[in-house]
Amino acid sequence: MRHIRIVAVGKIKQSAKYLETGIQLYQKRIERYAHLDWVELPEESPTPTRPVEHILEREAEQILKQCRWAETSILLSERGKQFTSEGFADFLQNGNPLNGGRESQGSNRIIFIIGGAYGTSTQLNPQVTQVISLSSMTFPHQMVRLLLVEQLYRAFTIANNEPYHK
Repeated sequence: MRHIRIVAVGKIKQSAKYLETGIQLYQKRIERYAHLDWVELPEESPTPTRPVEHILEREAEQILKQCRWAETSILLSERGKQFTSEGFADFLQNGNPLNGGRESQGSNRIIFIIGGAYGTSTQLNPQVTQVISLSSMTFPHQMVRLLLVEQLYRAFTIANNEPYHK
């Protein structure tokens, strides 16, 4: 069974508890295909003595520590490669020869990385297996969690020829 870890910077705000409800729904559906767990890293706010760049570097250090857990690490970024749902399912099942030939094929441990409100440090890009985008639109980083687990569920149902994807 595959193990998927989602590392996300920050917590879901009290005013966005509806996102947790949706995440829990898809996480439960995913259980028959893969084990899914979450790591929430603390989110910092910039100050005059702690600029955004410094915060992103510190977050990147914490994220890279988590990447040691996985064979495949996938960073979510608006500058990443976009897939159709079918293409994403194929990528998860069979790998993708992008990024110097490093593939997800055969990886039992995959980590997805979701940055915080300020994005992620560019120092992460060469350290991860793949950089992908869920859309060219910008979404709140908290909402990306729900979009990702829904697309993971969709990818598993596509790969298993199940009717969820219409």
